[in-house]
Amino acid sequence: MRLHGSSASSASVASRLYGTRSRRDSLGSDPELISFSDTDMHDITNQVTMISKKLSEMEEQQLHSNDERSRLRTENAVLTERVHVLEEQLLVAEQRFREQLQEEKNRTRELLQRVEREKQLESESLSLKYQMLERDLNAARKEAEKAREETARQLDVVEDLRGQLAESKLLIEDLEDERIKLERQFKRFKEEAQQDIDSSSEMVEVLTQQTEELRRNGPPRQGSIIEQ
Repeated sequence: MRLHGSSASSASVASRLYGTRSRRDSLGSDPELISFSDTDMHDITNQVTMISKKLSEMEEQQLHSNDERSRLRTENAVLTERVHVLEEQLLVAEQRFREQLQEEKNRTRELLQRVEREKQLESESLSLKYQMLERDLNAARKEAEKAREETARQLDVVEDLRGQLAESKLLIEDLEDERIKLERQFKRFKEEAQQDIDSSSEMVEVLTQQTEELRRNGPPRQGSIIEQ
């Protein structure tokens, strides 16, 4: 539409020039004024048309360039905003994960402390029982020593003490087996807890590496957007 309008304007300009020349010829123009022949008028009209066409093309190119720059600026702003949103989401996720990891560590530490306390109490209880049994054993030995002097009279007492001694040994063995079992259970639980902690640490390291990679890359430059 702009090209046709420019051609019409060129023809109008040429017509006015031609009409002016005709009026000058009919009224008797001044010899010093420039006169145009039909050939000159045709050349001028062609030149005006070419100039108008070039101006129209330049205007279209300028409008196209402005539209392209506006589009690129809009795309760049959208991508930049998207990068900012993703960075914020990553920071929130990283903070949430750290909080969850810290909570899990706290729970694990409390559990280990509770198990350690229970183990300590159990160990103290076993130690106390062992001391009591040891005292009983010593007392039995003393009684046995006395019984040797009165073998005939104290034979039943000696046999009873021997039975108590055998039961005490069995009890000590049972307590020792229970202690070993508790130690194995605690060791297995400690290993599982350490594996959970190591797994959580690896996840934190992966997220940290991804965060650093995004920060190093930064928002895409305008040149890369144009290539896309």
